[in-house]
Amino acid sequence: MEVGHGGDETEEGETNTETINQDDRAKKRARTGAAKYSTKFNAEWSMEWPFIKPGSTQHHFWCDICRRELECSHMGRSDIQRHIRTDGHTKKERSLECSKSIDSFLCRRTEELNLEAQTRRAEIKVAVVMVNHNIPLAFADHLSPLFKECFPDSKIARKYASARTKTAAIINGAVSPYMLAELVTHLREKPFSLSTDGSNDTGMEKMNPITIKTFGRDGVVHRFLDMGVTEGEHCGTAETIFQKIDSVLKKHEIPWSNCISLSVDNAAVNLGGRNSIKTRALKENPAMFILGCPCHIVHNNASAAGAVYEEITGFDIEEMAVDIGHWFRSSTKRKNKLNEFCEFCDATYMEVLLHVSIRWLSLESVVMRILRLYAALRSYFGSCNEKQARCVRLQQLFLDPMTEIHLLFYQSALIIFTQFNLLFQRQDPCIYLLHDQIRFYIRKLMSKFLKPGSFKEVDVNGVDILNEDNQLPDSQLGIGFTTRCTLNRLVEDGCVSPEAVKKFHGGARNFFRRSVEYARAKLPLNDEVLRNSKFVDFNQKMDMSVECVQYFTERFNHLLPCEGPREQDRLSDEYLEYQMLEKTDIPEAIWRSAVVRESEDSEYHRMDRIWGHLSTIKSQISGTLRFPRLAKVAKLILCMPHSNADAERVFSVVGLNKTDTRNRLSLDGTLSSIMRIKMNDLEPCYKYEPPAQIVKDSKSATTRYNSSLRCDD
Repeated sequence: MEVGHGGDETEEGETNTETINQDDRAKKRARTGAAKYSTKFNAEWSMEWPFIKPGSTQHHFWCDICRRELECSHMGRSDIQRHIRTDGHTKKERSLECSKSIDSFLCRRTEELNLEAQTRRAEIKVAVVMVNHNIPLAFADHLSPLFKECFPDSKIARKYASARTKTAAIINGAVSPYMLAELVTHLREKPFSLSTDGSNDTGMEKMNPITIKTFGRDGVVHRFLDMGVTEGEHCGTAETIFQKIDSVLKKHEIPWSNCISLSVDNAAVNLGGRNSIKTRALKENPAMFILGCPCHIVHNNASAAGAVYEEITGFDIEEMAVDIGHWFRSSTKRKNKLNEFCEFCDATYMEVLLHVSIRWLSLESVVMRILRLYAALRSYFGSCNEKQARCVRLQQLFLDPMTEIHLLFYQSALIIFTQFNLLFQRQDPCIYLLHDQIRFYIRKLMSKFLKPGSFKEVDVNGVDILNEDNQLPDSQLGIGFTTRCTLNRLVEDGCVSPEAVKKFHGGARNFFRRSVEYARAKLPLNDEVLRNSKFVDFNQKMDMSVECVQYFTERFNHLLPCEGPREQDRLSDEYLEYQMLEKTDIPEAIWRSAVVRESEDSEYHRMDRIWGHLSTIKSQISGTLRFPRLAKVAKLILCMPHSNADAERVFSVVGLNKTDTRNRLSLDGTLSSIMRIKMNDLEPCYKYEPPAQIVKDSKSATTRYNSSLRCDD
């Protein structure tokens, strides 16, 4: 019984123990919280809270705001909500929102600044295009509304606001000063040539534009430095003009020692032996090469020969050309009458050209036009009943059968002067051609009336042109094939007398004789600079020697230091290496870039482009430049002018801008800025990209201009 009773007590005791343990666990759970579940990260939470990302395990999440990883295995979504409500997360979220506002502001501000810079860039580009195409600045008043109308979707067009005043401020206060500063910096260190020419004395101020030739990045460039305005009673004297040139150089701290050449026209005020611009310039730099204008010399050469021809034959070609041009110039009635005679003579009507005696190349064109209309003109004046002196003179000329012979002779002769003059019209450097081309020109004139053996093997200075044994007979004079045929026909028809023929031959002979005399007296036949400069021509390098190079190193030793035997030897070695160069040693692309095509059948290469390449060639062994000394000499030579035509062209550009409707352009202000921009070779102008400095200066230039107006008020 006891045993059995004891066993019953044990079972009951165990049951009671389990009940007690379960109660303890329930109480413990109540004290420690909810049960722990292995909750995994749900991707939908990132959609609800973008800053919540998956953690390193599937039971963790990452908070982008707090930059920390937390556990989500306990309550999952509630874990995230509980974290978001914490003070630490809330503070960081507010801080981040503030930071985003600042970033947004800065972003908007950056966009505004970029738009402003792009707009200023557009305003500068438009201003440059207007200048390059001689468009009046008043046209800018219509561009702002025009752009807004044409490009409504463009932010730049909506913000564009540059009328004439702002455009002028951009030109004068940003673009032109930047270009001037670049030029001045270059001239302070590199050699350059200076050219100037004076305007006509028609106003209170006289323009003496000062232009520069110097070697740029790719070749020789022609730049505008200053308008050189002088005024007062003595504005055209050598003293006043030179003082102006000197003051401009000193103002910009440009040394006279860097000026290797001065190009002016042939007036006494420029090239006189005493008290001229030439003598004053040589005092500043005795090594300077001073060249007159060969264009004027050749023009005067033809005029001097024509004067002799007139004395012998009585025919004045210039008077006839001027009379015909003015007779038809302002009369529609006369032009229509001439057109009727052209139809009658089965000729095509063409406008009668007006000869201007100061234009170098106009006479040949006028003579050719008269000859093409000759039959119609002869019929017109033969039937004309007007009694004006000009008409009477022309009637007498067209009644004389020798008039056609005179015109045909001039057509044949003038082409010699015109072709030679075209050489001096080139805009690229070609001083290295002058020495031989001057001699070729004189020999060509000699060939018209001298036997070839008298001058073929003799220098042109030593030919005796007055010796009758050296001269051709009348029947072999170089008067032109058409002239000779027409003359023979008129003689056979009995239209001209033997005396008239003899007088014509005498006039033609003396025309060429006087041409040679004038050319030998006026052209620089024996100039050492011209003779020694030929070595820069790739095609003539084998005919020259290193002594030609040494001539320039001695003359311009302050710019081309080459002292001591070692330096001389290196220069000689460079020249010998240059002579050994073949055309194929220079890339074909360089030759193509240097080509200048005068016509379909005529082309040549710019030597400044070739030397621009040669100055960069390096040795394959040492990696050093192959022609450092020789290229420096060649670049200096190529900066020298071959004529004064560039200075003459400046007035053509001035005339396109300072017109009757734009007569208030300031010579030292807007007009000078326009000239500086136009002569900076920005074509194609629409591709010009203004540097950041110009874009920056354009804003301050406008501000300064507006401030000056307020000060004036």
